[in-house]
Amino acid sequence: MDIAICKGMAMLNSISIAELSSDHNPVLFEVSLDNHTSPALSTFYFPNWTKFQNILTNTLPGNPNISNTNDIENAIRNFNNTFNNAL
Repeated sequence: MDIAICKGMAMLNSISIAELSSDHNPVLFEVSLDNHTSPALSTFYFPNWTKFQNILTNTLPGNPNISNTNDIENAIRNFNNTFNNAL
């Protein structure tokens, strides 16, 4: 999977290029810098990775019991929710 993360840009375009004899096509990401907005110079952020790790360690089960596809979906949903809340 190819992804692009874009912040402060109003236009991002992605195109799959079918030019290789492979099951994975190259992806071209085009960005327009005309609308780019730079963050304020006084903006700073220091993540507290220790707190983040502690939240995940104390809230996520180490090895959840999984016996069917619903259990897998629930484990994924729980992980995503816990991760986003910790972040």
